[in-house]
Amino acid sequence: GVGIWGTAGMGTDYRTEAVNFKMVTNLQLMQFGLPLAYRYDNISFALTPILQYGALDINYDVGNGSTSAGVAQDLKFGYNLGATYKINNITLGTVYKSRIDMDYKDQLSTAMAGFGVVYENTELSTPAEFGLGASYTVGEHSVGIDYKKIKWSEAKGYKDFAWSDQNVYAIGYEYKTSAWALRVGYNYASSPISDQGLSGTLTNTLNLLGFPAITESHYTVGGTYNISNATSLDLGLTYAAKATETYTVINPDGVTTRDITTKHSQVGITAQINFVF
Repeated sequence: GVGIWGTAGMGTDYRTEAVNFKMVTNLQLMQFGLPLAYRYDNISFALTPILQYGALDINYDVGNGSTSAGVAQDLKFGYNLGATYKINNITLGTVYKSRIDMDYKDQLSTAMAGFGVVYENTELSTPAEFGLGASYTVGEHSVGIDYKKIKWSEAKGYKDFAWSDQNVYAIGYEYKTSAWALRVGYNYASSPISDQGLSGTLTNTLNLLGFPAITESHYTVGGTYNISNATSLDLGLTYAAKATETYTVINPDGVTTRDITTKHSQVGITAQINFVF
């Protein structure tokens, strides 16, 4: 098995902008897993139990002072399932990642109360995912294509804010030797949030100011260096091209309107050490 861990996060910081309610959000996730795999001829199966740590803080001021309830944290278990089948130079694969229901006490209810809305849900789920993929290898060269569906519409918290499922399409190329490998890739998925109109002012405000998951195109480059037969190092860079969304919302006076415009791009760097035993 190979021990794995990974991190992810999202957040915004408008603490100097009163027009945006001085909103500050911070969602952090970290996963720890130990894959268990079985291989028979050309078929492989894998199960990875996942322990996920999450921390969430939502803070803004609509004129009545800070809405912060302090950072809420939780630990929950989930799992990943996968399988592959190899036919000559072609490998087919499938994967399923379970939904993980994280409980962030008082965060969402306090945030909604700041806008005068009673909201009793305390959970914000990491959504379930289902994926299919195929790769073709000739010598040191490999090309892969992947498809996955992210089930935001069934994730607690996100579904209440009208997040839609995402269909994610990806293509990648790898050049691999016995000592190292280089990879490049591209993926596309439409934004899971959309304009809910004036009647959805609260949803639009929290989505676009607090959790603007509007980037759609991602470009990646990375590589692996084999330190020994049992240890390897992975490095990766992801660039999410800038996306822009503008929603019209009702002001706190309940009469006038204004436009919220968010521009969002990302650069992510990942590093991972793998141990095989």
